[in-house]
Amino acid sequence: MRALEAHCEVLESRWSDMESICGVLPPTLVHDDFVIKNVRIQPGPSGPRLLVFDWEYAGWGSPGVDLAQFIYHVVSPDLSAYCSVLKSDYPHLDEPILQCVAGCGTLLRLVDSMYWATTWMGSGEYELLAKGVHALGMYETSLIEQLRAMKWS
Repeated sequence: MRALEAHCEVLESRWSDMESICGVLPPTLVHDDFVIKNVRIQPGPSGPRLLVFDWEYAGWGSPGVDLAQFIYHVVSPDLSAYCSVLKSDYPHLDEPILQCVAGCGTLLRLVDSMYWATTWMGSGEYELLAKGVHALGMYETSLIEQLRAMKWS
């Protein structure tokens, strides 16, 4: 746990960097739980359409957390497609910038995941304590990888 704490401190020390990176995108409606269980593809009159539900944690802000890539059960939106849609209104955006924003989003998803693991641990039940400790071990590995990907470690 001390190692995980140290990695979280690295993340905290880079928080202003995350704010700057995420600030390159305009604020928008953010789902904040954009995971596979919360989306469906449905046929629509002009082709397939995306149905997104469970908006319990939605809010207004940077879309970084919804752009997270390949971490556990997130949807992992196509950053090239996202960039091409925004490019006409925000010509300064390119894929490397979006990849940095998505990297911050991945870190934010990890913070969310660690939060949920700690709530299990505080339930007073041994099974949930063990589940939380195991989950934090997995999240630590992912946190290390993502901090390296961001060149912050």
